[in-house]
Amino acid sequence: MTENVEQQDDYKITKKQMDELRTLVHTTVLDAEAASVIVFVSILETYIRNAVTLKMPNIHKKLEKTLFEGYGPLSTFRSKIDLAYALEIFYEEQHDDAQSIRKIRNTFAHTTKKLNFSTQLVIDNCKNLSTYDGERTDFHAVFEEAIAALVAHLEKNIQVSQTAFLLARGSNAKAE
Repeated sequence: MTENVEQQDDYKITKKQMDELRTLVHTTVLDAEAASVIVFVSILETYIRNAVTLKMPNIHKKLEKTLFEGYGPLSTFRSKIDLAYALEIFYEEQHDDAQSIRKIRNTFAHTTKKLNFSTQLVIDNCKNLSTYDGERTDFHAVFEEAIAALVAHLEKNIQVSQTAFLLARGSNAKAE
């Protein structure tokens, strides 16, 4: 029994070490929230790009790269969101949700501070999402549900656009 106590003493950590460990764990958790926001929004942005591209009958890989990458006119998330609305891919509420999501992403991506879904600026933007019912306090879930709803809508839109493209292609082949 005495031997076990001595072994435990060998593994004791100081208060300073414990505080450093807590800070490391806390920072990692907060960084994980920021990373999850950026990943979720990247997925959403890819869906928006795909839905918008399907509305462009003369698009090809080189033109798509010119439009959507580098300094192209559709390289920003905001421009993709606005074009999706202009092309009636998004309804007004979805456009507003996508803009709020963009603001949340920017809040996490463009700061040196450690943020999370308890940060007031993030909460304020989450309260603008259609998935917020006025009472919930799990703003990470409110955020994720808004993205899931937009992605589900975009998936349907993409399927419809692909079907329309294939039907039009079939009609053109028969006409020739």
